[in-house]
Amino acid sequence: IRYGNARVLNFGELNFYGLGDEVYARSVPMVFSFKGNKRQFVENIVFTFNRDKKICDLSFSLGKETVQGIVGQTGWSEEARIILISFLENYKTAYALKRLDYISSIFDDDALIITGRVLKNVKGPNEYSNNRYVTLTRQSKANYIKNLSRVFASQEYINLQFSDCEVMKLGKGEQLFGIKIRQEYFSTTYSDSGYLFILVDLRDYLKPVIHVRTWQEAPDKDFGVIGPYNF
Repeated sequence: IRYGNARVLNFGELNFYGLGDEVYARSVPMVFSFKGNKRQFVENIVFTFNRDKKICDLSFSLGKETVQGIVGQTGWSEEARIILISFLENYKTAYALKRLDYISSIFDDDALIITGRVLKNVKGPNEYSNNRYVTLTRQSKANYIKNLSRVFASQEYINLQFSDCEVMKLGKGEQLFGIKIRQEYFSTTYSDSGYLFILVDLRDYLKPVIHVRTWQEAPDKDFGVIGPYNF
């Protein structure tokens, strides 16, 4: 894995399950460290095997509570639950491993993308405490990918951690999902926490399409976290 210095913590009991022609094995705990920083991350690795029983991909697992929350959606098919977990794990892994081509491929060309940044030590009063100010920017897909490429080039590491996941399945019989999820973002020179809303079409689970991706630092006092009915 091209992600810092990796070390396997242990080999416990693996859980195997299938989707299409692939088999997933979860999960092997590994610790990752970085030369220029004392920070370490522990990630549970999910391995994907193809029909030839060879490893064809890997991803960083969601947290146990997030996985259990999705698995607990008993009104959905098992396939839908596996597809959703796989999408979120591939999403967080793509940012950590700087898979810019993959990220570009999953965003619709006309996707609504709102990014945010927390600025600290801002002089003068503002609506946020502790001299902090939050900027929100609407970006086109082209600008988002361009800016992301600069971030990837300038950071030794990026790591995303997800929690507090709420998922809505939109449309009868459709594979359109609205995902509200808390994200902790870590990188070499910047970190923040906030809430993502992702509207994604998973009809072809091998080619997900994100139509909306928004970020906010905290739930709004009036409507909470942005969701599908805010558009």
